[in-house]
Amino acid sequence: MFSAKTVGMELPYNEKQLTDAIIQTVKENKLSAGYIRPLCFYGYGNLGVSPKDTPVQVAIAVWPWGAYLGDEPTKVKISSFIRLHPKSTIQEAKISGHYFNSLLAGNEARKEGYDEALLLDHEGNVAEGSGENLFLVKDKVIITPKLGTILPGITREAVMILAKNLGHTVQEQKITQDQLSTVDEAFFTGTAAEVATIASFDGKELPNVPGPVTKELREAFMDLVHGRNPEYNHWLTYL
Repeated sequence: MFSAKTVGMELPYNEKQLTDAIIQTVKENKLSAGYIRPLCFYGYGNLGVSPKDTPVQVAIAVWPWGAYLGDEPTKVKISSFIRLHPKSTIQEAKISGHYFNSLLAGNEARKEGYDEALLLDHEGNVAEGSGENLFLVKDKVIITPKLGTILPGITREAVMILAKNLGHTVQEQKITQDQLSTVDEAFFTGTAAEVATIASFDGKELPNVPGPVTKELREAFMDLVHGRNPEYNHWLTYL
């Protein structure tokens, strides 16, 4: 997992302290279901681009949040904005500044009547959604863009493990834009999106919406996060 130390940010709290603070915040807000967002940032101090002598501060936000992409299958537009170049940032880091790139792509898609954007990478290969990882299914094989130009999402990793445990073949590889028109089904994954069915790419409908693999993995994932599958209880924190 990415560490803030990779970019020189020394957190003022350890993992247990942060976990305890998240649990307390959820309890104080009486949240039975929702979203948790911890934020670590440089606070007030040196206002230059160097964080020297600037304190690292932490905030934890929790709130109720329904289906991030809505309840209907998602209509996706291939964005004119590309995913940030891997040499311009740290791709594996969940950095708030990256999401301006996502905002531009998502706004463009919604203005044109779509639900979400899909960004290509600097080589023209498929990368990810504005806030989600992408999975495609072709001839029952699940494929997803390999690491290097995408965020290694926690939900992405969980779904890959689930899929393999359910007997599916999962391949991480480069995916061309042309491949999008040949797949049987597709879905997004993300902390907020969970497992979300994709209906179309640039107006071209997919043949299975939702497809059998997508439905199986969504049901398995929801069973996991709601504590209905004891095999994955070690992934959960009970309050």
